[in-house]
Amino acid sequence: MRKRKAAAPGEITSAPHRASAENPLITGKVAMTFGAGLETSLPPLTSHDLDFVPVPGGGPGTVEGQYLNGGVLLAVYARSNYADEAADLIGYFADDTDAIKIMGLTRGVPPTVDARLTVAVQLGMAERRVLAAIDLVSRRVAAAKTVPPPTPPTGAGQVRELLFQNNLAVAFGRKTVHEAVEAFLAGAHSALA
Repeated sequence: MRKRKAAAPGEITSAPHRASAENPLITGKVAMTFGAGLETSLPPLTSHDLDFVPVPGGGPGTVEGQYLNGGVLLAVYARSNYADEAADLIGYFADDTDAIKIMGLTRGVPPTVDARLTVAVQLGMAERRVLAAIDLVSRRVAAAKTVPPPTPPTGAGQVRELLFQNNLAVAFGRKTVHEAVEAFLAGAHSALA
């Protein structure tokens, strides 16, 4: 696609890795972009109306490929001397109407339908479209009874970085696709061994 000018060159597609403000959608160099978490980071960076859509699903009988995952997780150390107080504080963030309104989308999309309804009234149009997209995914995931994947194994972060670096190498013409695949598989095997 890059050879035919149907996809942006590497110097453009690699920019969002450095900062959301350099996302080529924000800089006007592409018409669309892909990624997770963009629904909260991109709208404040542009005066344009952005819309967010979930990954298309397959036909009847196919497996739902999406799942819901908390962007920000709160946890309590099991042997804390203040476990009950910490649990109460987490409950406040999750359930209290005032806390939900104050946080808005600053910590990601609220995890419950009630919290999303609470925060929706104070949001702009782009942010309300984000909530609508998340609600659509929530319904699809619930209907499919999709569960999140297990916790990634040790070395998963290295594998992700290997994928990114080999993708860049192909984008900038430093490796062929075949060379990048071989390097990625060798590195991933080593990282996960």
